[in-house]
Amino acid sequence: MLLLDNIFHAADGVKSTLVISLDLRMAFFTIEHSVLPQLLRHSFGVAGTALSWIECYLTDRKQSICIGQHSLPVRDLS
Repeated sequence: MLLLDNIFHAADGVKSTLVISLDLRMAFFTIEHSVLPQLLRHSFGVAGTALSWIECYLTDRKQSICIGQHSLPVRDLS
């Protein structure tokens, strides 16, 4: 909602608006979690709050697979 409000406010003031959307879901599965923040910082200039959110998301992640009555042990993804 805040994004839309900012866009509408800019349009009312006859200002240009640029929105960049980055879908990183698959990046979390295809790259080592310790490398991704460094790559985003150095190659794409991601910094500040956005980089902190990504680093927080990647920290202390765990996964377990359950199919019916069978399950694998919890695995640390960090």
